[in-house]
Amino acid sequence: MEVKGDKWYRLLHPKVAIVVIAGRNPMTLAWAMPVDDEERVLAISMWKGNYTYELIEETREFTLNFLDYSKKNVVWVCGTKSGREVDKVKLLNLQLEDGVKIKTPHIK
Repeated sequence: MEVKGDKWYRLLHPKVAIVVIAGRNPMTLAWAMPVDDEERVLAISMWKGNYTYELIEETREFTLNFLDYSKKNVVWVCGTKSGREVDKVKLLNLQLEDGVKIKTPHIK
């Protein structure tokens, strides 16, 4: 069966949206998949031109933040604004907590 038009998009979406934080920059990421349930390993993918990618390359760490539907505005803004142009933590008045095992914070 051939899939035409926006039906291709509908086959792939919606996806779980995860907010990745590198440095203090949150970015919405939709490309993630579990690769090991026992060890809780998740593979993620992002464009190398992303500011977040640059921060991960620089710091070698990041946090994954799974937000509930009540935080859909946070997910939207973090996915539509660039951290090169705006401080999303300040814009959204996000409360960050220190990382548990790493320096990178996570959303409270």
